[in-house]
Parts: sequence; structure tokens; C-alpha cells
Amino acid sequence: GKQLVGYVVLASEAADWQAQLAEHLRRGLPDYMVPNQWLALDGLPLSPNGKLDRKALPRPDQTAKARDYQAPATPTEIALAEIWQAVLGAGPVGVTENFFALGGDSIMSIQVVSRARQAGIHITPKALFQHQTVQRLAAVAQLGEAVVPRIDQGPVTGSAPLLPFQQWFFAQRMSEPQHWNQSLLLRGTETVDAAALEQALLALYAQHDALRLRFADGSAEHGPLQPAQPLLWRAALRSAEEIEATCEEAQRSLDLAQGPLLRAVLIELADGGQRLLLVIHHLVVDGVSWRVLLEDLHDAYRQALAGSTPKLPAKTSAFKAWGERLQQHAASLGNELAYWQGQLAGAPQGLPEAEPGASLQNRHRQSVQARLGAELTRRLLQQAPAAYRTQVNDLLLTALARVVCRWSGADSALVELEGHGREDLFDDIDLSRTVGWFTSAYPVRLTPAAELGASIRQVKEQLRGVPHKGIGFGVLRYLGDEAARTCLAELPVPRITFN
Repeated sequence: GKQLVGYVVLASEAADWQAQLAEHLRRGLPDYMVPNQWLALDGLPLSPNGKLDRKALPRPDQTAKARDYQAPATPTEIALAEIWQAVLGAGPVGVTENFFALGGDSIMSIQVVSRARQAGIHITPKALFQHQTVQRLAAVAQLGEAVVPRIDQGPVTGSAPLLPFQQWFFAQRMSEPQHWNQSLLLRGTETVDAAALEQALLALYAQHDALRLRFADGSAEHGPLQPAQPLLWRAALRSAEEIEATCEEAQRSLDLAQGPLLRAVLIELADGGQRLLLVIHHLVVDGVSWRVLLEDLHDAYRQALAGSTPKLPAKTSAFKAWGERLQQHAASLGNELAYWQGQLAGAPQGLPEAEPGASLQNRHRQSVQARLGAELTRRLLQQAPAAYRTQVNDLLLTALARVVCRWSGADSALVELEGHGREDLFDDIDLSRTVGWFTSAYPVRLTPAAELGASIRQVKEQLRGVPHKGIGFGVLRYLGDEAARTCLAELPVPRITFN
């Protein structure tokens, strides 16, 4: 992978100057902005106009880079390095390489936590953000089952509180709420055995309790371990039209009140090929959940195909348990209410409209795509974040805020941001392998400056000021006391979502 290189002109050379300089930088910079390799120069090359001549900088010594690679040595380092390689899709990972510099992100960090837990290594997403190399993470990891929260491995029963986004969903009064799904159409690398696939799907349905949720009258209830209807359909189809019609039928087959909220269709094609459609209602699944489900489906299918009863990894905390803890947590967020009031009070709510008063419906939506060239992409992902000590999303939101303000004539832009919602709020809750819709959404009021550089710094600070990655907004808005819910419901709602 790419590495950050630091070029240094030394006033006087100390024996361990690289380590001293790296440690100094870590006090003010995230790990991924600290160079992995250092080159000492007699002087920095300058262009005729006195600016740094980047092209004249000596290229990093690849042999030195190879020497800088430190292989994992301890059992914990070896296990973590293998997990990083699998999640990142990278080659051999050295113990000093940075997780985020290798392409990691917050969702991948959850996958790392999940796989580490299965290997008996207990870490948290917060620990991975604080200790971004295998070496540093292994030093703070705890080993053994004793450090993992004790979680009941039996089926979850009874009612479950609705999370904030689920409450938002039912408040929308959709005409077809059962048809608000996420789906994948998969092509296998070998012929799929339908009986083994059905056994694997039933194992998923029993293991991941949120898949058994049923929704009626604004409440959620866990259904029985055996679904009311078969999870797997089989269909022999010959044309694209038949495939589309069958997929549409499967999308409409989910029953919010009776279940199931999972449907699979094994499609046999005329040419002998197969496709597998997976449909899950969004009320019980999100992006992190899909990664867990696909991994478990693969493993359960392999076990069933071999004649074994599928056995999946141990459960993490129940979706129901998280909802109950959030309800309790709402009472402690009173000090956040003033922050959200300040964000939203007097914020610009409207946007210029071609037809004021016209209805807003999904059928009127349009998709617009733009592609950046390789050079612009490199500047966006590498040069600009390093220059402003910021992250890519900060830059994108700065651009969005400046464009919206120029378009609307307002001095600020109200934007809704989304997060994965699986925050480290409670020490005894582990959501790394829990399936459900955990997504959080919260508003930010972005006020850019006139000059671009100042805008980036200003927006960056505004985003850093959001408490606890915004999860408190939804908790107060939908789980707080009546006064908090009423207060936030009356404030402006963003018309733009950034995800």
C-alpha cells in the first residue's frame, strides 16, 4: 500500500531522531498523518520561484521500505495482522503499518473487532482508532473469554423497543411500508445445493434475532424460531422479464406484521447458471449487518453441504438490549439538548424550488453521477487531507456547504449526516456481530467562510464539535422525555442528506 514519507533537514542529528519526531507529531496529528518513512536531506529542493520542487525530491528507497517492514512476532500480533489482511484485502501487514493508511474505515474497524473477538482477542473500535497499528493495538488488547461481556446465547423473545430510525420510518406513513427493503443479487462460483442453502438460511434466521422481528401498531415483537412461510423460493426462469417479475414479487412478499422479513430466491437460468436473490426489510438490516450475514450464510452453507448442523459464531449483544439501554441513556442527555437547539434554531430550512408547493415523491427523483480523474482523486484523498490536517468527508462537506450557500443565498447550510450508530456507549454492550438497523442520523449546520482554506478549517471544527458522533440527537428526538421530543420536533429539518 501507499506510505507517507517525511523529508527532513536536520539542524543536528540525534541517534533516534525518527522516533522522536514521530512521537512529537502524534501529539497533534492522527496516526495516519505521521510518516511511515523518513529521509534526511541537506536541503529541500526549490523551484525557480522559491517553492518546494516536489518532483526533485528523492524517491523513497524501496529496499529501505522493505527493511522498515516489521513482521508480527507475538501470537496476538500474528492474529491481528491476519485479520487486517482479510478485512482490508491487503498483502502482508507489518506491525507498524497504519490501519487507516491501508484503506481501513469505521465500518471495517467493526469487522476487525468482530473477527478479533472470535479469535479470543478483545478490542473495541475506540481502541483501534487510538492505536492504529498492529503493534500498538496488540499491546492494549485483552485475551480470553473472561473479558468479553456475558451474553445470553439463547433466542431473544418478547417485545423490543423501536430505535430512533425505526420510529422515524413509521412516522413517514408510507403507502407500502412492507416494500422498503435492501437486496442483493448474487452469482455463485459453483452450483448451489438448494437443501443446504435452505438449512443455512434457517440457521441465520434462528441466530440473528432481529430477523425474527415483527412490527404492528408501532411496536416490535420477536417471532418464533420457525418462520411462518418458507424463507427460500426456487424459480426456473428463462428471460430477463421473468427474472425482474420474480424479484419484484419477492420484494413485495415481506410481511411486517406476520413475518418473515427475509426472503431468498434461488433462480435457475436457462443456460444452467444460477442467481441468488436476498431481500431483507430495512427495518432489520444495515450495511454492517449485511457483512455479518453474508459471512455467516457462507459458513453455514459450507457446514450444511458437508452434512453438519450449521454452528455460527457466538452472539453479540441483542438488538433488544441495545434499544433498552438507549432508552435509559436518553435521561442522561439533557445537557446535549441545548447543543441541538443551537444547531437548529433559525437555521435555513428551505431551498430554491423550480415549482414551489409541488409534491415531493420518490418517483420524481433523479440520479446524477460525476467521476473525478486520477489526479484529482489523488489530491482529494491524499494531498488535501494532509495539507489541512483533516479528513476527506470534511472536504466534501465544505464543498457542499459552499455550493448550497451560493445557490440559496444563505450564510449556512443545514445538512443531515448518517453514521453506523454502533457507538461505544456502554462497556457491557458489544454490537460487532449484531444484526439490525442501527443507523443514526443527525443535523449539522455548516457555515463556510468566504475563503476556501478558512472554510475547510471552519467546517472541520463545526463537525468536530458534534457530541458523540451525533447519536444523541436521535435518542433525544425519539426516546427522550416529552419536552425533549416536542422541542426537537418543532425545529427545522434538513432537506439535504450526506451519506
